[in-house]
Amino acid sequence: MIVQFTGQHKYDGDSIELFWKMYRLVHELHDHPVVWKLDTALLEHLAHFLCADSIEVVLTMNFLDASVDRTSKAPALLCVEQTYPFSLVTH
Repeated sequence: MIVQFTGQHKYDGDSIELFWKMYRLVHELHDHPVVWKLDTALLEHLAHFLCADSIEVVLTMNFLDASVDRTSKAPALLCVEQTYPFSLVTH
């Protein structure tokens, strides 16, 4: 399952709340997070939230049960497919 971020890619302090909602949604669907594919803006917000010195530090960490990776494509939470493949888009 892929839960994809959408919008103008202008994230603010609500990014962490969005991460948490995506994480909860995945668990409610009985799936398991594997990797956060995040763009630079989201990585910077996550680094600030985790009090990390740099984005590179965040890329070595797990966040909400999933590793963190950089993407140049649309940010998303990739999960293990439990039943059948499908995508969810969050706003």
